Amino acid sequence: MEKVIVGTNIRKSFGHEKVLRNVSVEIETGEFISIMGPSGSGKTTLMFALSGMDEIDAGSVQFDGKELVSLSDNALADLRREQMGFVFQQPTLLKNLNLLDNIVLPVQKGNEKKSKMLMEKGQKLMDQMGIAGLEQRDITQVSGGQLQRAGICRALMGNPKIIFGDEPTGALNSKSAQEIIYILSEINKQGTTVCIVTHDVKVAAQTQRVLFMSDGQIVSQLHFSRERVQSIDERMVEVTEKMREIDI
Repeated sequence: MEKVIVGTNIRKSFGHEKVLRNVSVEIETGEFISIMGPSGSGKTTLMFALSGMDEIDAGSVQFDGKELVSLSDNALADLRREQMGFVFQQPTLLKNLNLLDNIVLPVQKGNEKKSKMLMEKGQKLMDQMGIAGLEQRDITQVSGGQLQRAGICRALMGNPKIIFGDEPTGALNSKSAQEIIYILSEINKQGTTVCIVTHDVKVAAQTQRVLFMSDGQIVSQLHFSRERVQSIDERMVEVTEKMREIDI
């Protein structure tokens, strides 16, 4: 299959601490993958490196055939805005804007003439995410689950090829977390590649491939076959057993 991201021998250090140690990873178009590992294992740093949000010390990251390290800051920012979406544990929404304005804001640059069209798209996404009617609410007037849905709407505004999620369910209760992972699964089924960092075994069990990290390296991975029908509980057992096997 076509690969949307190819990372090769990625190295990254913070001071004297080596955070990524010659990590190589490929993500196929349309995949839904999760990255797991203990705190400090390098999983979030890897996601930031693959998305170009963090500069790497050595190695290569290609996105859709483009070498990220060779792009200018402006070109890299444009690529992220136009072809990538980001969902974080705590949605980075602005307090002085309502939900709809927050959703539309990232794609307004250079699209001022299409403002009405963008607003309509934002409202349509809010409807699809089950938060229609909250357009004019401040971010302090909605629940954590509703905020995260707004964050997903914002990530989808640019029709991204891939959505990156850094613990997108980490700050939510179990019901809201399951709703968010279901939404991401549905987005993936429509063709968007999804890559998330998570500590949650149940979340990882609902992705297609799990990468396990330890000490700045991918030490193992787990594929779930599309042909084999498994319950979430059965998958959770496999993820847990793999974590025990590699002692993370």
